[in-house]
Parts: sequence; C-alpha cells; structure tokens
Amino acid sequence: MNMRPFFEAMSVSCVVPAQSPSDDERMVFDNLSFGMERGDIIDLVGPSGSGKSSLLTACARLNPHAHGMFVLDGVGSDEFSAQQWRRDVSYLPQKPILT
Repeated sequence: MNMRPFFEAMSVSCVVPAQSPSDDERMVFDNLSFGMERGDIIDLVGPSGSGKSSLLTACARLNPHAHGMFVLDGVGSDEFSAQQWRRDVSYLPQKPILT
C-alpha cells in the first residue's frame, strides 16, 4: 500500500533573474522534493536570503520564478485554478501587508 503525503512538492526549483546587466541569475534552490502529512508542523529556518520565503511562495503558486510539481491530497496543482489552490494552500508573510 503506497500512501502519498497530504501535500507534496516535487522537483521544485527557483532561479531569480539578474537585477542588472552586471548581475548573474541566482539559483535559490534546485530539484527540491518533500512531503507533509495533514497536521504536520514544520520549522523552516535559515539565514536571510536562503530561500525560505521563495519556497513558501512557490508552494502557494505565488512565485513566478519557481517551477515544479505540487500535489494536494492526491490532486496536482495544475488541476486547480489559482484561486482554488490559494484557498487551500495559503502563504502568510512574516510582516503583514494588509492591516
């Protein structure tokens, strides 16, 4: 019996384009895969600029620089509209944007 995680990210990569002609693009993460079960609490830590927010926005399909496959409860993110996906997979930033 093969049980899939409740949320799964597979082969997720994020490359930030160069900000100026003298800069190079920056690989934030590459080929990252993980799964989470319903009710899991995950502590995502790392120094500033290490890609924590980039990963979380990728999971919520809010990061245009990230690519990969996401599955929620056995259904791929490509089978959801962006609004349907974001209803179930939310990103809450550290610093609130809305008051």
